[in-house]
Amino acid sequence: MAYSTSVAVVPPNQIERIREDPNAILTPNKINPVSHLLAYWIETQPLGSLLSKAIDGGQPLHADFWHPLRPPMFHGETEVASLALDLTEAWEEIEEDIPSDDWLRHEINYLLEAMRYAVDTNACLVTALGFPGGRDQRSRVRIPWLPPVKPVITQSIWQKWLARLVR
Repeated sequence: MAYSTSVAVVPPNQIERIREDPNAILTPNKINPVSHLLAYWIETQPLGSLLSKAIDGGQPLHADFWHPLRPPMFHGETEVASLALDLTEAWEEIEEDIPSDDWLRHEINYLLEAMRYAVDTNACLVTALGFPGGRDQRSRVRIPWLPPVKPVITQSIWQKWLARLVR
């Protein structure tokens, strides 16, 4: 399953806060959605490994966060700067071979736009995968700039039937 990956530019002090308190809610300066396919579909190297590092690499934001694939991750300010430079160089090597209306070009540019903004504002980069499909898993996933998802409590058919009998 391919998830959407939200790439968020977040001030370092907010990273410190959420690492201490997983209930804190981040307020990113910018959020760009990119396809998670970028992290593992690109075979051209070093571009593919750099995209994987940018999207799936970094440090876990907090041990309490969970996702069936991977928890939200972050890159610190110096790591973002280095990674943005390397990724820009690798992209420039093949960019002219990619048609201007190609999906890949747009997705990589969305990612680089967020990374450059993080570098320009001396911020961190947080990546979080979208919600999974199942209700039980969805309620366990926390997107760090959204309030926690409250589980929807529904009664199964047999519970409704039993409740009617008891009335």
